[in-house]
Amino acid sequence: MQGIMGREGGAGLYINKSFNSSVLKNESLFVENILESIALKIEIPNVKKFICVSLYRPNNHKVLSQAEQIRSFFIHLNQLLQSLDKFKLPVYILTDSNIDLLKIGNNPTSTELFQTMIGFGHFQLIGKCTRVTGQSQTLIDHIFTSDKLENMESGVIIDTFSDHYITFCSVKDKNSKKCFAQEFMFKRNFDEQ
Repeated sequence: MQGIMGREGGAGLYINKSFNSSVLKNESLFVENILESIALKIEIPNVKKFICVSLYRPNNHKVLSQAEQIRSFFIHLNQLLQSLDKFKLPVYILTDSNIDLLKIGNNPTSTELFQTMIGFGHFQLIGKCTRVTGQSQTLIDHIFTSDKLENMESGVIIDTFSDHYITFCSVKDKNSKKCFAQEFMFKRNFDEQ
């Protein structure tokens, strides 16, 4: 996506047309060069209701220092998580946060993201590198959930069409009566558009 001020990422979700979905406007944020998100309340008829959020944090800011940008990001992230809590539904948050969770304990920003998400009951599902370059291997694309971790598979699909690998989470619903709805998948797909 090409933004007004340069190359930017962005947030987006594709939803199966057989699912009912509505945008949660107050939880869909755009704070320029700080945080972009889109939040949807999704219902798979007769199977499950949940919230899915796509969240992007740009890696730089035109005016703020890195520390000021990070501070602002965490303020908005905390507000978003507090707002999501009021729905009392399972939440899936798919991120490109540009915060490396392989550095938990060694980097204050990584540790703060992990502790913030755990503090709101959201567990990180991705445990392998999601971006590999000649100089680095990082885990900057995450899937967090407040849902029960049973009947769930998640991981990273290595592909070369982007500098980010694909992350996924597949949830199997054992109570489903309809074949088409027995499994649904959340994934982040980063291409160079």
